Amino acid sequence: MFFRQLFDRESCTYTYLIADPDTQKLVLEQKPKAYSCVSEAS
Repeated sequence: MFFRQLFDRESCTYTYLIADPDTQKLVLEQKPKAYSCVSEAS
């Protein structure tokens, strides 16, 4: 199992990459960060 969490400071977005090398399946999911990041940018 492979897991990686990435964060983009400009958009305040987390990206999660999850992969299984045995089945060669991949999941990529993006989530916006909580309100605190949005208010900091204002």
